[in-house]
Amino acid sequence: MFVKKLKSVFSPQIASLSLSATIFVLLLGLLSSSRLWLWVVAYVGYALYVYVRYIQRAKTGAGGTFLFFFGAAFLIARTLQIEYVGIPIFLFLGALLFFFLGSFTLHVANPKLASSTFYYFFIFVFFATVLRSAAFPISWWRLALLFIFLWVVIGDYIRFLSDGFDARKRIFVLIIALLGTQVGWVASFLSLGFLHAASLTLVFVITAMDLVVHFFSGTLNVHTLKKDLIFFGGFSLLILFLPLVF
Repeated sequence: MFVKKLKSVFSPQIASLSLSATIFVLLLGLLSSSRLWLWVVAYVGYALYVYVRYIQRAKTGAGGTFLFFFGAAFLIARTLQIEYVGIPIFLFLGALLFFFLGSFTLHVANPKLASSTFYYFFIFVFFATVLRSAAFPISWWRLALLFIFLWVVIGDYIRFLSDGFDARKRIFVLIIALLGTQVGWVASFLSLGFLHAASLTLVFVITAMDLVVHFFSGTLNVHTLKKDLIFFGGFSLLILFLPLVF
């Protein structure tokens, strides 16, 4: 049994994904430490390679998420200094890429867990990146960018976890994107800081997406509703009052 599990860990698929994530991290490091256009071209070329090999071949419809992820990673690499916090953040982004590609290329027992790990962390990273250099309250173009981001990414997430993507699901995704953007906008008035604002938005999005997934899968009940509301209320209060304590 142990040998069988060991072989599954070192399977060719996992080795290929690990290599792809490693190359991605190395390119981010080069983009951060050097301003040569050669690394920009290499990064764009590698992004096209990953898209064709994994995203297009798997036919997941996650092209929008892929574009936002590689775009956000590029901006992060260009603004961070690798000598300070760059290395751990680049490694973290590499792990996210592994989960993203692995969620629809590996035959895992719980694909929802793998995809949720990527999407939840990525939403936090993107919001934190956009809000990091923003003046509070945030400008209209940042709000528009956050709305488009949530609209695309949540749509890809719902499409991946459910069969089909009809008009009803599009309406739910639109509502979540609008409300999520409003949460970020309200958080900017509270002057919580970009990490707290991103965390508060993430708590709302996690709650909303979990309810929508349960609703369309026919498993939404009173227990699930109470659990999600307690999660949203508890973590929201923690995020709001934690800056007052420390």
